[in-house]
Amino acid sequence: MNAALFRATLAGKRTPVTILFLLAFAVLLPLIVTRDQLSSAHDTGVLLLPLVIAAGVIGDSLSNGTLALLLTRPLRRRDVVYTKWMAVASASSAAMLAHLALEAAGLALHGRAQTLTALVLNALERVLVAGGVCAVMVCLSSVLPRKLDVATWLIAFLFGAIAAGTERPWLATSGEVLVNVLLPRVNLWRTFAATPIAWSAVAAYVAQVAGALALAACALNEKELSYGSE
Repeated sequence: MNAALFRATLAGKRTPVTILFLLAFAVLLPLIVTRDQLSSAHDTGVLLLPLVIAAGVIGDSLSNGTLALLLTRPLRRRDVVYTKWMAVASASSAAMLAHLALEAAGLALHGRAQTLTALVLNALERVLVAGGVCAVMVCLSSVLPRKLDVATWLIAFLFGAIAAGTERPWLATSGEVLVNVLLPRVNLWRTFAATPIAWSAVAAYVAQVAGALALAACALNEKELSYGSE
């Protein structure tokens, strides 16, 4: 990991993180009153955090020529991929955990405090979702310009969700596979409740994230980089 690139990527994400945090805070408090438990790590409001934070994480640098300038230094392209992923995954995790803290505090104030186990598992699931979604976004951003990665993800996810709800088995299966590819996650309740512990779910998640980052590195290696903005 390149520390300077990590800090620069984080600095570029401060504004969207701040805006999303304030928006989440604004819409969350009224909703907490009607909820009895924490939102899941892949609820729509929570899932939007890593999507927006990771938008254009590589595509913007490709389009404006800054990545070509960056690579004039002794820095490998795969290191750019892994460092940018770690930066946006860290920012997304922080935003999602802040969202969780606000939600838990609101529930507690209304007499619906959550158990420590529920809080810890929900927090871990959010970190895993942040890492998984950001890996997919890094992969999409390495082949798509600017913010088209978000649009592509949303359209594909919507198609997969609709297809998964159909009565045709082949289409429903295809939709579920597409959703799982776009949203790598682990249900920790189910994983640790199984006897023995279902480590295969964790292994599948790690393989998905590693595969997405490997594809991003391969795609970036094939890119012809220019110094000017496109």
